[in-house]
Amino acid sequence: MAVEWVRLKLDLDAFDDARFEPYLQRCRQTGIELTTMAAVGDTAEHRRALYDLNKTCSADIPGR
Repeated sequence: MAVEWVRLKLDLDAFDDARFEPYLQRCRQTGIELTTMAAVGDTAEHRRALYDLNKTCSADIPGR
C-alpha cells in the first residue's frame, strides 16, 4: 500500500481560535497544559522532548 503524504499548514490570518476554546478549556480542566516553544525555551532538550512526544503519538495513528 502506498503512503500518501499530506502537508499541514495553518493560516493564522484565517484561523478561528474561538472555535477551539471549548477544547482548550476541557484540556485545562483535566490538567493538560498547552504551551509554546517560545514560552518553555527553544532548546535542544525541549526540541528532543517534542520530537519524542510526536513519535509516541504518531505510533498510535492507524496505518503507520
